[in-house]
Amino acid sequence: MSNSLFKVGDRVLITKPENPQVVWNPEGQMDRFDGTTQVVKKVEPIGIRIRGFQWLFSFDCCTKVESPEPEDSEDTEDMVETEDGELIPREDAVLTSLDGWVPRDYVVRAEDGETMHQDNVLDNDYDYDYCGYLYNRDELRYVNDTGDLRHQDEQGDTFFYHESDDEYYSYPESSGARHDYHDGPRENFSGDAKFRFGVEVEKEDEDPLDSYDLCDVDNTGWARESDGSLDDRTGYELVSPMYDLFGDMFDTHVSQQILKDHINADVSVRCGGHMGFSIRGKTGAEAFDLYNGFFPILFSMYRHRLRGTWSRVRDNKTLKQGNHKYSAVNVQYGYIEFRIFSGVKNVTNLLWRRDLLRIMAKNPKKGVMWWINQAMNPNAALHNHLLKVYNSDKIRLVCAYAAAIAERMNGRDYGKYIHFADEEAKQSAKQFVNNL
Repeated sequence: MSNSLFKVGDRVLITKPENPQVVWNPEGQMDRFDGTTQVVKKVEPIGIRIRGFQWLFSFDCCTKVESPEPEDSEDTEDMVETEDGELIPREDAVLTSLDGWVPRDYVVRAEDGETMHQDNVLDNDYDYDYCGYLYNRDELRYVNDTGDLRHQDEQGDTFFYHESDDEYYSYPESSGARHDYHDGPRENFSGDAKFRFGVEVEKEDEDPLDSYDLCDVDNTGWARESDGSLDDRTGYELVSPMYDLFGDMFDTHVSQQILKDHINADVSVRCGGHMGFSIRGKTGAEAFDLYNGFFPILFSMYRHRLRGTWSRVRDNKTLKQGNHKYSAVNVQYGYIEFRIFSGVKNVTNLLWRRDLLRIMAKNPKKGVMWWINQAMNPNAALHNHLLKVYNSDKIRLVCAYAAAIAERMNGRDYGKYIHFADEEAKQSAKQFVNNL
C-alpha cells in the first residue's frame, strides 16, 4: 500500500490483519486500537504513528475513513459525543461495538471481541467468570457450591452438571451411593475462629447407604465417600466440614437425623475416626510444638491402634517434619490430623472427643507430666472428662502407658515420676511400647 494514501490529519480505521507487516505488540497493548478510528500524526516509510508518536502501525493495518463532521466545523472535528451526550477528544475515546464512543479508560473487551463501557457489562448481557474474563452470559454457568460463574467450555473439567439437582457443582455427581475418595464437597463453617476442627467418621453399615441418597447427604455440608480400607459394599467415610472448635454449630448439625443415622451406624475394627485440628495463623508444625505434651495421654487412650499400620507412634522430631500419613498424628502444613482415634461409636462419643480437643486447645505449652498430673487430679477438667468413659483404675493405667509412650517419643524417662502405678503396670507399659 502506497504511503501517499495517508497524510497527517487523516482518520484511519485500525484493523489487525492476519500477518501485519509490523509486529503487533506482544504484550497486547495495541489490541485496544483494533476496530477503532484514529488520527494520523505522522507518516513514515514503514507505517504511520498514532496519538503523538506513541503507537506505530503498518499500512496494511489502516483504512482511510471520511470524517462524519462537516469540513467547516473546527469546533467538533477532534471531538466525539458519547451516548450520554458528553463531548470528549476523539483521541481519548474508543468507538465500541456495543456502546458507541466511550472514554478510553472505561472500555472493556469481552472474549468474543465485543467492546463496551465497563459500567454497561450487565446491561449488555455480559458478565465476568471466576477468573475475571468477560463473556456473554449465554456462555456462562452458575456453579452452586462455589457461588461463581464458569465458562461452558470448562464443564467436565472445573465444574459438572448434576442431573438430580438440575444444577452445576465443582465436583462430579456420583452414580453410586458414595463419592469417590476425596471427591465429595468440602465446606468451611469455621468463619474467623481461632481454633478449628473437622472429623472423618468411617463406618461399615449399608443401612444409611440404602436410606439416604447421596444428594441428601451433600445438602448437609458433609460428604459421604468411599475408602479403600473399608468394605466395598457397606463401607463409607463421612467427612465433615471445618467447624469452630468452640462454637455450637457442630452440635446443631450432628443432631440432624440424617447425620445421626450415619454417625450412629455400625463400626468395625477397620474403621477409624480421624480428627483434624488447626489454629488460625499457625502452621501444623507450630501447633505440634504447642501441644505435643498432650499427645502421649491421647495415644495411650487408643494404644491398641498403635499396633496397626495406619497410626504408628514415632519420635517427636520425625512427627514434626510432617507428611507421615500413617502416623498417630500426621502434621500437615496448615493443620494436624489425629489418626489415632478408633472408630466413632455414636454422636455422644464424637462429641466427647470434640470436648477432649477443647481441653487440649485451652492448655498450650504444657509438658507431659503436667498432662499426666491433670489426668490424675480430681479437680482438673481433664480428669473429670476422662471419668465419663473410664474409672479411676483405668485412668491410672492410661497415665502409666502415657509415660512409656512419651519416653519413646522424646527420649526422657517419665516412669520414675509415676508413683501412683505399681511396677507391674509400668513394666507392662514399657514392654508394650518396646514391641511396637
